[in-house]
Amino acid sequence: AAETQARCLMETIATTLAEIEGVEEGELITGEALLERGDLGRCELVKGVVVGMSPTGLNHSIIEANAAACLRHFVRKHKLGFVGTGEGGIYTGRNPDTVRAADVFFLSHERRGQQRGRGFMRVAPELVVEVLSPSTSGTDRREKLQAYRQADGLREYLIIDQQQPSVERHWTNDGVTWWNALYSSDAVPIECLTHRLPVSAIYRDIQFT
Repeated sequence: AAETQARCLMETIATTLAEIEGVEEGELITGEALLERGDLGRCELVKGVVVGMSPTGLNHSIIEANAAACLRHFVRKHKLGFVGTGEGGIYTGRNPDTVRAADVFFLSHERRGQQRGRGFMRVAPELVVEVLSPSTSGTDRREKLQAYRQADGLREYLIIDQQQPSVERHWTNDGVTWWNALYSSDAVPIECLTHRLPVSAIYRDIQFT
């Protein structure tokens, strides 16, 4: 029990702006400035404020790798674009800047061609996948979902629970009306890829107890 509590405590630790070396408390910075620093560790930028994130646990890492591997295999086979991982930065707001970090994303050839430079993504990918952690479940289901809904071009957002087989799918067909569905078995449809992602593949090698 003590070990579980300690692990959860570590996952809920968020580094405050004042704790990040070289950034003054209350200082607002741009996405470009955040990218240039490159030494702040795992973090996001929310309305100009740097928000730290704790390291992920084992299940989170395995699920993220599984989802990325399944998507990458299909995308490469059909030459549809690119699948990225590793907290890829996506602008979801400007002035002040917000840059969200995606666990996994799919970016088509067309949208890749619209990107400028090598920095954070200014054009939203078609698909973003987030793996829930105890410390981020509220953020992923509320703030991030709302931010991604406002990102022009994003069509689907998957939220994967790491404590039980459960995948929330949020999607839009017109960029205005959003729908959602919950999957615990079978496969999750990915309309932007005309593909289905098996839930069993997402949770391969995961131990829930």
